[in-house]
Amino acid sequence: MNLADASNQFSLRHYIWSKAEWEKEINESFPHLRMFKTGHAWDIYQFMQKLNNVECQIDEGHWTSFDVKCGGWMLTTQFNFGRQQSVLGYWHNVCSQRKAPHPAMSEVMYPVAFLCRCVRWPCSGQWEYLTEEDVELACNETFKYCYRFFEAAPSLLKDLDVEGISEN
Repeated sequence: MNLADASNQFSLRHYIWSKAEWEKEINESFPHLRMFKTGHAWDIYQFMQKLNNVECQIDEGHWTSFDVKCGGWMLTTQFNFGRQQSVLGYWHNVCSQRKAPHPAMSEVMYPVAFLCRCVRWPCSGQWEYLTEEDVELACNETFKYCYRFFEAAPSLLKDLDVEGISEN
């Protein structure tokens, strides 16, 4: 299997999983979206409340990150805690554990292959203008989603052996 095919397979699996997560959010009356009274999540919640029959449709500062090995791949999770506004953002990248010097900066070691970049919670990966009372809740919900993603990752990556993937 080549990298493009493996990436497409992972994207398809992530799409199916994300759609199920979003349907769960809808069926449970948006427990995560309604927690935040400002920002993108609140806007989506307000919009969803206006719809009678919701049909699920998913479209395609300061950084902290950590890596988790999974099935030969590295799940790199990055967080943005904002500097100039109260913001929390995060995303996952799925990349090879093997690294090589970055083409533009040889002193920086960089993954040889990326299966996908910027995997996030289906409806939002960033919460803007958090109030002080929302910060702890936003962090907790973000970590809950990360935990669910880490639980799903082995099945999303099943049979996508990083060593058996070619660039072409």
